Amino acid sequence: MCGHNTRFTLIVGLGNPGRKYARNRHNAGFLTVDRLARRHELTFGRQKAKAKIAEGVIAGQRAILAKPQTYMNLSGEAVVALVRFFKILPQRVLVICDDLDLPLARLRLRPSGGSGGHKGLGFIIERLGTQAFPRLRVGIGRPVHDDPMDFVLQDFTADEWSEMDATLDRAVEAIEHWLAHGIHAAMNVFNQSPKREDSNIQRVSQTSILRASKDAGPAKPHSSTGPWSPVSLGHSPGSLSPRIKETKGFGPGTLGPKDQGRRAKGSGCSDESEGV
Repeated sequence: MCGHNTRFTLIVGLGNPGRKYARNRHNAGFLTVDRLARRHELTFGRQKAKAKIAEGVIAGQRAILAKPQTYMNLSGEAVVALVRFFKILPQRVLVICDDLDLPLARLRLRPSGGSGGHKGLGFIIERLGTQAFPRLRVGIGRPVHDDPMDFVLQDFTADEWSEMDATLDRAVEAIEHWLAHGIHAAMNVFNQSPKREDSNIQRVSQTSILRASKDAGPAKPHSSTGPWSPVSLGHSPGSLSPRIKETKGFGPGTLGPKDQGRRAKGSGCSDESEGV
């Protein structure tokens, strides 16, 4: 790898593959990138590096949309393979996931940070060797009585879906705004309640986004949080990812000791039974 590619942006939605998971709360990331693809008439027509991908121009940026097919906990395998293949900077990788600790229909963009107990996000951090990539969390709310592990693998209820349908549209707008204006501008618009967002913030119109996509020349990178190189993060230029640790008893549907402790405290996103 001689250098990083500033032409591409990777947008990764996290979820579990298969029909039985399609409308699960845990698949908020898949649902978001599906909505983004439909809005821009893109198709997940091929598979690359254990992920279904779609490619196109969104808000003037050449974007690769990805849905890892590894199941949630092993999403990092697909993400790091795509980052290596397309030579993409971590700051140009947006990861979209569900969040138990955000109220239903709330969005939260961040330029970097920890996993918050979300094992799919945590494994991506481990495999990339850095937390310095943006993420969009989609609130699903924490259950009052149900086990969180069961809750996230259940479909949205009809009442929840009436809110989530609009939330997915807002999540798509947040991604478009990030691509066009950068992470901090998008955070200022979308990291608040939908009511405040609608009444106090002038959002980028869909017309302008689509026009930017059609009329775009060579894609210009959006602003990043600063220079990055594998060496500065403790990895040699040829080894972006650390070696995968022994995963005995720690497959797609299991909780490690640290995660069990975190779950007992009721913080962060949990990961649960089959294929989570």
